[in-house]
Amino acid sequence: MTALAREATSIPASAGLSKAAARDARIDIARGIGMVLVVWGHALYGVMNAGHDTQIHRFELLSIYTTHMALFFILAGLLAGSIRKRSWPEFWSMAFTRVIWPYLLWSVLLKTIHFAMSGYVNTPLKGYAVFDILWKPPSVMWFLYALLLGMILLKLTSAFSRPATVALAAALFAAGYLLPDLDPQMDWIRTSLRFIAIYLVAAMVGRAGFERLLAPAWVALATGVMGATLAYAWVDAADPIPGYAAFAPLYIPALLAGPVVAMRLAYAIGTARSGALGAALALVGRNTMPIFVTHILFTAGVRIVMLELGLTNASLIIALATIIGVIAPLVAAMLADRLRVAAYLGWR
Repeated sequence: MTALAREATSIPASAGLSKAAARDARIDIARGIGMVLVVWGHALYGVMNAGHDTQIHRFELLSIYTTHMALFFILAGLLAGSIRKRSWPEFWSMAFTRVIWPYLLWSVLLKTIHFAMSGYVNTPLKGYAVFDILWKPPSVMWFLYALLLGMILLKLTSAFSRPATVALAAALFAAGYLLPDLDPQMDWIRTSLRFIAIYLVAAMVGRAGFERLLAPAWVALATGVMGATLAYAWVDAADPIPGYAAFAPLYIPALLAGPVVAMRLAYAIGTARSGALGAALALVGRNTMPIFVTHILFTAGVRIVMLELGLTNASLIIALATIIGVIAPLVAAMLADRLRVAAYLGWR
């Protein structure tokens, strides 16, 4: 076993997206794939907002956004079955440890750093109003806020039948597309509704139900859907992206097809004999929370430093920002584990 493989199996489970089921390397690999896509997407966004908004970059961004967040909400939902069985005190204890505390701590830290660096970032803050994190998630933190809302809804519907819960999810999904545009800083609510709906449906389907979609025929169909989606994305990328990437109704089929393809790929990597790639992705997957809440600091930092040094090659900036945006938080997570402070940071 390689040193990387040993490290991947020794890191404790992240307290982030879900911790309910026994460790399964294939699920960790799927998380790892999703996390790399998240970091890559935010590295892209930063470079595009800095003036490199080209068709190829918009295509990359649209391709990533067809799949990555849907994959995370599906994974969280598939492993959320125990939520309905918990008492409310148990639920709130779990929710505070895994979602609420990381959200509060890192929202304050990210907002503080953003404000302090307003002279260097793409979108400087005009004022410092920390309490608005209670209704306006800063930067990437909308995901934890939406996940918490999904968890609360799943608990509140404990007495609902599965069809009733799925019907509620369908209504939320439709609302995400039918509601009018909100204030830009509040529009995260509208764009999050479809992901909350996906989370609820995934919780109703369960892992065994979802894995039926990993049969060859369904994977072939999902691959075809993604091929057609990416062809459309290339055409769509000819113009600037308004609002949340890949939000248009034509991207809806990819919200399921993309995660199916990603999960099938994760399962294939997980069963491959050469385990280096699987071990690396599993290590990332076991540390989703520390990477998620800190990667934006590193992707932005790399971009700012490189531009200040006069290095303006967009592809190089994106590549380095993505690599460092994954590796640096991993190093921080390992150090926090050694110092036994990971729980205080909301990472375990």
